[in-house]
Amino acid sequence: MNQVGSGAAALDGGAVPRALGERAGAETRRIWLGIAWGMAAALTTAAWWVMTRLGVSHSLDQYDLTALRFGISGLLLLPVLWAHRRAVGRVSPWLLAVVAIGAGAPFALVNGTGLTFASAGNGGAIMPGMLPLFAALLSAAVLGERISVPRRWGWRSSSAASPR
Repeated sequence: MNQVGSGAAALDGGAVPRALGERAGAETRRIWLGIAWGMAAALTTAAWWVMTRLGVSHSLDQYDLTALRFGISGLLLLPVLWAHRRAVGRVSPWLLAVVAIGAGAPFALVNGTGLTFASAGNGGAIMPGMLPLFAALLSAAVLGERISVPRRWGWRSSSAASPR
């Protein structure tokens, strides 16, 4: 007797339920892996604020910390850059400069300078909250993107919730 579609396969451990269970298990693993990576990113970011504040309030200044941060990571990633040099060569120099300025040493210098005057908690609360605002303003100025009404409401609500 053919049991396909009769539901009997579900009772006797057929292939379809096993496949569904494996797929659900893989999806659950992916979710937990995503959560773990998200937590690692949050921990790394939080540690960066604390360690930068510690450095600028003791023996290092923002220039030393920036040199350490980008000098070491630049040397470590140099082989990766070399391996992908053709792909990097296809990116416009203007875009590379914008990325380097926006997420590179100038970003770390500005944050390090701010942490000479503010606590790590203030820096960690204010800077991530300001990123969407400045990203939208720069995208409007540089790329000509329109700032929609929902974005404006989002800015208002996030600024109302920010520490004063």
